[in-house]
Amino acid sequence: MNARLSPILISNDGASLLTMARKHRGIVLLPTWRMNDYLRRKELVALELDQSISLARHDKMGIYMLYLPAPNSTSKIRLAVDFLYQRLANLN
Repeated sequence: MNARLSPILISNDGASLLTMARKHRGIVLLPTWRMNDYLRRKELVALELDQSISLARHDKMGIYMLYLPAPNSTSKIRLAVDFLYQRLANLN
């Protein structure tokens, strides 16, 4: 079954989306960890879909880090950037 939806609210604020869903004002796509308590108390129900849903506009979605150039950044920032780079590089 295909359904076309006309959104009445689009937001990147999880708290606002959750409030609207709890008021029976729509469907939200939020992480399971954020929804578990509401699902357990049966305040919300999970929808089972035949197809997976992607938030990405493209097949490959990027992760970007913004930080100041080396003379202005702290060693903590450089360490965090290096850690994330190594960790994410190993996912491929």
